[in-house]
Amino acid sequence: MLFSTLFFSDLILYFFYYKNKNINNYFLSSFILSLISIPIYFIIFIPAYYLFGNNFIYSIILMLLVIILMRFFKLKLLNYKNMYLECFSIVLIVIAYLIFGFLTYYPMNIDLFLDSISNCYGICK
Repeated sequence: MLFSTLFFSDLILYFFYYKNKNINNYFLSSFILSLISIPIYFIIFIPAYYLFGNNFIYSIILMLLVIILMRFFKLKLLNYKNMYLECFSIVLIVIAYLIFGFLTYYPMNIDLFLDSISNCYGICK
C-alpha cells in the first residue's frame, strides 16, 4: 500500500507539474524512494507495535511521517546530475509490481503476513 501510494502520487504529480520542466532522475527517484519507504516504515512500526499494540491512529500518523520523509529525500535526489536510467527504472517498477503480486498470493509464513482474523497467510479461500 505504501509503495503504490507514493508511486502513483509521484506519477500524478509528474503529469500535472513536472512534465514540461527539465528535471533529472524523476522515475528513478520515485522507484527508489517508494521501495525504501517500506523497510523504513517497518523498522519504526514493528517495535512500536510490540510496545503499544495495534493502534490505527498511530499507524496512519507513522505512514504520513514516512511519506513526508520520502518526499524530502526525493527533492534531494532530483537535484543530482542525470543518471540516464529512466527506462531502466520503469522496467524495475513493473518487476516490483510482479513481485508484490506474487507475494500477495504466496506470502512467507511469518507473523508479519498472518491475517489474524482468518488465521491464514495471503488471500484466503
